[in-house]
Amino acid sequence: MEEEKKVIETEFLEEKKEKEDSQEEKLNFLPLFAFCLFLIVIFQFFYIVSLKRKISDTKALGGSAKVVEDLNQTRGYLKKLYEVYKCDKFYDPSTSTSFQIYNLFYCIKEKAEKK
Repeated sequence: MEEEKKVIETEFLEEKKEKEDSQEEKLNFLPLFAFCLFLIVIFQFFYIVSLKRKISDTKALGGSAKVVEDLNQTRGYLKKLYEVYKCDKFYDPSTSTSFQIYNLFYCIKEKAEKK
């Protein structure tokens, strides 16, 4: 009888330890997810900055309007990202593109912290 109790206790302790390990793995996923989102936003930021430099260069040289179209497409892409992540209350088209990216990252970060 005592041996059965010991076996049951050890099984119970092993199951409890496995549950704790799985909870730790879940907790470690959130910083990784936030870091990946941060990297995505940073890469988008540098892409938009490079577009703005192209615009200023083409304006100075009297170049084509294709770069301006690229920037408008980027702003459209940002608006779609706001819709996908359901961050419409943060979207403000009157702000600069880099600030829009910052607001999007802030909204995603808040949603991740709530979960």
